Amino acid sequence: MNEDKHDKKWLTNYAFPCFTIERNSLDKLPHIKDIEEFLEGNYSLEKVRDYFFIAHNLSTIRKARKDFYYFPHLVIPYYIIGIEEEGVVGVVNEPFYQDLSVPLCSVFFKNSKLDQARSRGVFREEDILRDINMGNIIVTHNFEIVDSGTTEEFEKYDYLYKE
Repeated sequence: MNEDKHDKKWLTNYAFPCFTIERNSLDKLPHIKDIEEFLEGNYSLEKVRDYFFIAHNLSTIRKARKDFYYFPHLVIPYYIIGIEEEGVVGVVNEPFYQDLSVPLCSVFFKNSKLDQARSRGVFREEDILRDINMGNIIVTHNFEIVDSGTTEEFEKYDYLYKE
């Protein structure tokens, strides 16, 4: 992927579910200083993934074990197991989140959700069909699609979630 490491597109995509009417930009996010410190000016997809799958998720898991409210706030990778006329079926990509509640272990992405993600640039324009394909991964953050790719792209994070 040829992308500018200074372009904040991927950070914006991953943080999008945290935006509200009052908190409508990256600089208004409560943990933006921590995020910026981790990224060190590198906003590439790989570095943004590293932040959200490592720092963000590990912090959220600690909170979620005390308060179930935080579980949906995890960045969750779903393995595509079915493509239907109305949308895509996904199950949580093991070995991720063995302690996820049953409602979070599988998901159905309606075409309207896929279209919203496409309009935000989540699916890479050069190969959209590659992203929505059996065996690939769709990543959500607070129930919003924020990223996609192959299982190989995400396997480097597997070790973090194995017991």
